[in-house]
Amino acid sequence: MAEAADHLIRRTTPFDAVTRSLSRRMLNPVCGLVPRLKFSVRTRGEPRIAIAGAELTGVHLLYDGKPIPAEMHHLGGAGVLLDEPLIKTLGESAERYCHHSYLAHHSGQVRFASYREMSRGHAGLPAERHLSFFSDEQLARDGFLFRRFDADAPMSWLPTCSLTGDDLFWAPAQLTMVGYRPRLGDGEVWLNAAVTTGTATHSDPGKALLSAIEELIQLDSVMGHWYGGQPSVKILADARLRPLHRLIGRYWPRDAVPPEFHLLPNPDLPGFTIACLYRNGDAACAPVVAGLGSDRRLTHAMYKALLEATAIARYAIWKATTSATNGRALDKDRFFDLEDNVVHYADPVNAAIIDKRFAVHVEAMASDLPPDPATDTRSGAAHLVKAFADTGKQLSYLDLTTPDIRRLGLTVCRVWSPDTLSLSLPSAATLLHPRFAAYGGVTNLEPHPYP
Repeated sequence: MAEAADHLIRRTTPFDAVTRSLSRRMLNPVCGLVPRLKFSVRTRGEPRIAIAGAELTGVHLLYDGKPIPAEMHHLGGAGVLLDEPLIKTLGESAERYCHHSYLAHHSGQVRFASYREMSRGHAGLPAERHLSFFSDEQLARDGFLFRRFDADAPMSWLPTCSLTGDDLFWAPAQLTMVGYRPRLGDGEVWLNAAVTTGTATHSDPGKALLSAIEELIQLDSVMGHWYGGQPSVKILADARLRPLHRLIGRYWPRDAVPPEFHLLPNPDLPGFTIACLYRNGDAACAPVVAGLGSDRRLTHAMYKALLEATAIARYAIWKATTSATNGRALDKDRFFDLEDNVVHYADPVNAAIIDKRFAVHVEAMASDLPPDPATDTRSGAAHLVKAFADTGKQLSYLDLTTPDIRRLGLTVCRVWSPDTLSLSLPSAATLLHPRFAAYGGVTNLEPHPYP
């Protein structure tokens, strides 16, 4: 497999030397962090983009867990050049590996104590209201995974660096670390699922931090928009988007329905969060999907959203035709992974829900939206941190980079805020989170469509 990938790499231009080096060091069927790399084959008439996916090494062995099916990691990327999906897939693999392996290297830092015990000795803790996520109706559902916050129940806490204050900030391990298993036998209550939202990998630590904060803001905007009542901003094309539309004209079919871009405004945090509605032309399966992208620069955010939407369309069609649930009605109250909801919205009847949510919008010319900032990476990250501080939000930082990942020349950083919305499991929207008030409250109870 490694030799085949190397042959493919040598034949492809342009191909970044860093990507080539990382692929040689990370990809190996026997001992690689990535045992297997896959590319999706497009069909005739599909956009000419490359989509890659990866399996992850056996991280479950670090904590004596059960093997994790390869597809459950959701590692992959897309791009118009082979370099893009490959470097994104390698970066995501390093990111996920660090989430699962961090505690194996830092188990001595974890403190197991109740919220009440922690509050007597530490100032830096989430507010209690930010640890109560679900309504009584949600908690009473048969098979609901999570439980009510109990200030007297023990939890695992991780010390993190506060980027918006001087104190050490203690974050619940179960909410910040994918791979952490709540100690249910010791009385720990499972409050909510951790996701990798707010984690980023890069050879430049500053760019990793900037990307991680952008992602945190992105998912806050996305969850606030989907479950809240605020309209999106449909972006109308003008000269500002000319480079993006030239690219679409070159790599996407000319007879395809033009992608539709919506800005998802954030109430008080900067940056562009974009949702791209992509229509694949098949009225029978996944007629519309939504992809996401975020960046300080408008066209970059739109490009990211377009790539993700195109990849999701291909993934949704594949899942809908191969899933074991194909032809069987799915229970919307039991979407506790990020796949069943994709299959659900591949049905044209349910896909109409996506159109209905985005029909609530206003319109704006691209040139009338805020300009792109003329700042470097360091200044950009500082600007975002200041926005959290100025609006009274906690922002904590954790360097997840393990020694083996650091030897690859990569940094993996994690930011987390109890004051923003994170990606929820589709049937477990955090309806009691006080952040929803900034989005006009919860008005839409349909599971979100994002994988």
